[in-house]
Amino acid sequence: MTVAQLKPITAAGAEITGEGLATAGTTGEGFVMLFEGRCTTTNPLVLEVRRRAGDQMVAKAEMPLSLSSVTDMYRTVNLRNMQNPGTVAQPPNNPDSLGNGKNLVFLHGYQPGTADTWATAWLAEMFKKFYWSGSQARFHGVSWSSRGPCATAYQPAVTNAFRTAPVLKDYVTGLSGEVIVAAHSLGNMVVSSAIADHNMSVSKYMMCDAAVASEAYDATMAQDANLVNVWWADYSNRTWAANWYQLFDGTGDSRTNLTWRNRFKRLVAKTEVWNFYSSGDEVFDLTTNPGLLSGAVEIGYWGIIPISINVNFGRFSWQKQEMFKGIRYSDGWSSFGGTAEAGWGFEETTGQSQTVGDEDQFTMSPLYANAISANAASDADLRLNPVFKHTPDWLVGSNALSSAQVDFLLGMSIPALAPSAGRISIDSFTQNSTPQFNLNTDPENILGYKPNGWPIRPRPDLQNWLHNDVKDVAYFYSYKLFDNITDSGGLK
Repeated sequence: MTVAQLKPITAAGAEITGEGLATAGTTGEGFVMLFEGRCTTTNPLVLEVRRRAGDQMVAKAEMPLSLSSVTDMYRTVNLRNMQNPGTVAQPPNNPDSLGNGKNLVFLHGYQPGTADTWATAWLAEMFKKFYWSGSQARFHGVSWSSRGPCATAYQPAVTNAFRTAPVLKDYVTGLSGEVIVAAHSLGNMVVSSAIADHNMSVSKYMMCDAAVASEAYDATMAQDANLVNVWWADYSNRTWAANWYQLFDGTGDSRTNLTWRNRFKRLVAKTEVWNFYSSGDEVFDLTTNPGLLSGAVEIGYWGIIPISINVNFGRFSWQKQEMFKGIRYSDGWSSFGGTAEAGWGFEETTGQSQTVGDEDQFTMSPLYANAISANAASDADLRLNPVFKHTPDWLVGSNALSSAQVDFLLGMSIPALAPSAGRISIDSFTQNSTPQFNLNTDPENILGYKPNGWPIRPRPDLQNWLHNDVKDVAYFYSYKLFDNITDSGGLK
């Protein structure tokens, strides 16, 4: 393999030197020069041939150029304000007349930071990789409100996903031509809700690293003990917030909808679905000890000398946000990443009061004295006085929750009990002949979805297909995923 150094060409020009030029001069075979645009310009690329002695110009050739951002080659659809932008003008550097009349709508996932360019980077990279795989469909890169008030506020982004779903449906309804939709991570919550809850019509749906509980598509998916908060180990599962909905079966109470199970069951009946998941996805990995820093900081030692420090705040993060629902009792570090609504928190009542100095102090006690008394409570008692936190205040006592309230509670307070769909295959998908591919190990052919190996990383476990590798890993390594979606989706 020939290695060459990238050399910037400034306004003053750059001299072509090296072995290739010398070889061309002696053999007459010529050589290839590769140029990469690095800024917006309409100036031509000029090649001058000059004599070494005296710098006299012998020949000159110009190649007209018009370089602009890749964002001028696709539509950016801004749904961050939860409003349908209507018709978005065709991109100036890739007019619709060059395409096949189809539409590829792509949604990014959860945004962990506040950088304004984050969504643009995702959409631009996805457009390029689909373009390189031969897609000629009109690309609609959807930017949506996928971040909370801080980097760890994942749960509010889930509620935003539900709020964005009907808006996405309205936008897609206004498109002409066949629509194929693809999404990464939490973007699949938006798409799944738009299709299953709001009847969005698309011909094909490509799920990638879906940050959605597998039980939302199939209630029979095996539940995992690692998704049960250890505080509740002695409590019957009928007392959990995740199972509270069962106590309202047959009552006509809308709280029967407070569950992830089968929320998106109708998906496979509404459209064709492909599920691309990774058994090595670190974000969806489950640990037996989901503490705040579990998996975030790992230190390797040789003797007593630290030889490596690896920071990965993404590992186990999906599990943590489910486990931390309801555990926020304060605004301090003890509740970092948690929510204050229901979940795995315990409802408390005011116990004894006493005066200390000039202040009245109150001792808070659990609503139920212990797990034994909670487990002995009747269904009627648990409906009226659940063991978990009675937050928000309209959760308990109302039998007519709106769909918006249900969606809010799913995001903020109702824990999932089955692993994410982005890490495992889904049983009902298999029964419905839905194509499913494990990006980490799938033997589609001898080399699977890693046809050229994988980038070298510092630890063996990082050789897996990780959560953001669809964007972060070079097309040279990941192109088979994009080829599959392009071919299966009929995008060429």
